[in-house]
Order: sequence, then structure tokens, then C-alpha cells
Amino acid sequence: MENVRSSLIACSSIHIVDFLNERKQKLGDFSINAYADRNKNPPHSFTEIKIEYLVKGKELNENAIKEAGQSQRESTGPLEVFLKTAKIKSTYLINKE
Repeated sequence: MENVRSSLIACSSIHIVDFLNERKQKLGDFSINAYADRNKNPPHSFTEIKIEYLVKGKELNENAIKEAGQSQRESTGPLEVFLKTAKIKSTYLINKE
């Protein structure tokens, strides 16, 4: 399950960066913090996943970042695995340098 969680984080990161690049956003830095809680009983599936995207750049459009987040929820394959058992919360911290 840890590998699937890592895949979720990697896929969503790539998607968001690509989406913002398509929208001509000038990213200076992009990083992620991820936290997860698992069920104590077998099969130990994830119950909650929190992903915090840290986006830094000049003249960033907050609406483009919100659109990127919504878009990744609709198109990230590994996300489907988690939606059956886990609550997923994404936050975006924006630093406009």
C-alpha cells in the first residue's frame, strides 16, 4: 500500500506541475508534504490521506492552482484505489515570491 500511496503523490504532482505549465504559470519551486492514517485492523487500508502542495513562483494565479487541484482529482489513476476506503484532503499553500 505504501507504493500505491507514493504513486498517488507522484502522479498528482506531475499532473499539477504540467497543468500549471500549460497555463503559463511561472513556478519557482514545488514541493509536497503528505500524511496518512491507516486502519489498525487488517487489511490496514488507508483511512485518511492529507496532501499539502507548496507552490512558489512569480505572478501565480490562484484560480489556476485551484483548477489544477480539481483537475488532478478527476484524472489521477491511483486516486481511484484510495477513494474506496480513504478520505483525501488536499491543501495548496501559495507563495508568490
